Amino acid sequence: MSLPPLLPENSRTPAEWMRRAASLVNMVVRRLMDIGATGDRPPNPAVGQQRFNTTTGQPEWWDGASWITW
Repeated sequence: MSLPPLLPENSRTPAEWMRRAASLVNMVVRRLMDIGATGDRPPNPAVGQQRFNTTTGQPEWWDGASWITW
């Protein structure tokens, strides 16, 4: 008994599947982790809150007193 191919011949190309998968991962990350510029930081962050700072290009978190960059 043989298994059918993972990507049938009439389906999208592997490159398109990878592009769609990357797009889905990016969407999930954006929804789970705040992303924005330094000026868009939340006014009352919770201790341990994480976000990606697009100004610095680095992730950061609130330690209760200041934003810490990884």
